[in-house]
Amino acid sequence: MTPEIFQFVLPLTTLIVVVVAFLVYLLVKVPKSYWIKWLGVPVVLLASFFSYNIYTTKLGQPLPTTFPEQEFVLLGGRIIAKESIELWIRESYKTSRLIRIPYDEKTAKELQRALERSGKGVTQMGRGKRKGDRGDSESTESVFYDYPHAREIPKTDSK
Repeated sequence: MTPEIFQFVLPLTTLIVVVVAFLVYLLVKVPKSYWIKWLGVPVVLLASFFSYNIYTTKLGQPLPTTFPEQEFVLLGGRIIAKESIELWIRESYKTSRLIRIPYDEKTAKELQRALERSGKGVTQMGRGKRKGDRGDSESTESVFYDYPHAREIPKTDSK
């Protein structure tokens, strides 16, 4: 699991642990007060219902992050009113994800060019490139480029 996923999974996991701990406490410490046990069941059902609704609402939404530094294939993207940029990327053969990065004029122009090239059938790749030695998100710039077929499928001598 990637660290970005934890911002959605961690609250749900924490809620489940707290609810289970509460139920175990009720079962062990309150053996003769059945009304407390009866109250625990609706509380657990309500908590699971609300946590399920919150969790499924968050599923499928783009993860807010910085521009990825590893190489990826650009599957799609859009610019949201000079507020942010959404990218649908494939990081490996098995994983694709939807991310949201802060808006940047240069990145927006490069994305438009990459989407136009992609519309013409040219597979687009991308990666983040560090501007300097700083480690903050502002020091990463976007780089989009055509898929390097020559690197993946080298020409061989036919002699």
